Amino acid sequence: MKTRILGLMALIITSLSFTACDDDDDANSLLVGKWQQTHVIDEESYDLDETFEDCEWEEKTNARVEFTSDGIMKGWELENGTWEFAGGMPYKYSDGKITIPEMEGSATVVKLTDNELVLHEGGIERYQGQSRPIKWIVKSKFRRI
Repeated sequence: MKTRILGLMALIITSLSFTACDDDDDANSLLVGKWQQTHVIDEESYDLDETFEDCEWEEKTNARVEFTSDGIMKGWELENGTWEFAGGMPYKYSDGKITIPEMEGSATVVKLTDNELVLHEGGIERYQGQSRPIKWIVKSKFRRI
C-alpha cells in the first residue's frame, strides 16, 4: 500500500507539468499547490472483469501532496501523528493524465477545481509468488489546503 501511495503521489504530480497547450496550462495552474487526501477507494480482485462499481469511499487523511509550478510533486505521509516527507519527483500532465517519467502507469484526473482533485488509477498485476493476476484500483479525493 505504501508503494501505491508514493506511486499515486508521483502520478498526481505528473498531471500538472508544463505543456504548450493553453488548456493544459490552465489545468496546471489549478493543480499547483498543496492537497490533503480526504477519501480513498483501494480495492483488489482476482476477477479480472470486476468493475468495482459497488465500492464505497473510505475516509482517509494520511497523505498530502504538493504540486510545484516547476514540475515537481512532493509527498508526505502521516506517521505516528507527524507528517513525514516521503520524497519528490518530476511529473508531466497530458490529455487528462498524470504521469511520472520514473514510473510506469498514470492516474486519470477525473475532477480538478479550485478546491477539489479526484484521481483514478488501476491496473492488473501478478505479484511475486502468486499464480493468478490481480486487478486493482485506487481512487483518491483531495481538498486544497
